[in-house]
Amino acid sequence: MRDPRMNQLFVNSNEPSEILNMTDIPEYNLEDWEFKDSKDFTKYIKYLEQTIRGSIEYREYIQYLRNAFEMNRCTIYMNVSNNLTNNIKIEIHHDPLTLYDICLIVFRKRQAAGDPLDEDNVAKEVMWLHYNNMVGLIPLSETIHELVHNGVIFIPTTHVFGNYKLFVEAYKPFFTIEQNDMLNEIERASKEFDYDKYKEILAHKELYINDGYSKDFNEEIINLLKDCKKKMIEKFYSRR
Repeated sequence: MRDPRMNQLFVNSNEPSEILNMTDIPEYNLEDWEFKDSKDFTKYIKYLEQTIRGSIEYREYIQYLRNAFEMNRCTIYMNVSNNLTNNIKIEIHHDPLTLYDICLIVFRKRQAAGDPLDEDNVAKEVMWLHYNNMVGLIPLSETIHELVHNGVIFIPTTHVFGNYKLFVEAYKPFFTIEQNDMLNEIERASKEFDYDKYKEILAHKELYINDGYSKDFNEEIINLLKDCKKKMIEKFYSRR
């Protein structure tokens, strides 16, 4: 607590007001991010992703897709859905361009145009692309989504929702060389996609373990355990 008796009020209404002249104010040129530093730039793009995924606009957009286009069902495992339970997670995956790719491309476009590069303005443009159906998306179960990110399962461009080619057409000059080459490879692989091949990856397979011991030895272990159990029971009742 503060002692009010310690407060001192200095007011002299008889003195004229003072004017402080500031004629040499330096411009504010400090950036929140150091774009020339690769580590800091990567953090910036990832922060953009977090900002977008955490926004009300993105959550409402995803909810709209779930309700209007049945994106609450896995595209690969069609029988896996969260219609009846929230215990099953159906996640929306960006493909063939990841959300990171899209954020990077939009940044490069805005940088070339001299547009503001703060997180809010870049995120708004990325969301504008989502709302105009220019982003490829596909609903996947949690397990399938993990397999996709680990490179086990390939998603052909024919399976995605959204006209991602409109985005490519409008933003192609701002793709990196690596992004351009990767997209060409994805579209080539999509034309040669063999669904039966991926059925084998997801097929149910039983795994048998051979511990190297003979059947007689295993039976001997079982009999030994039974004998120990019997002795323990006899010892228990002998104490009563």
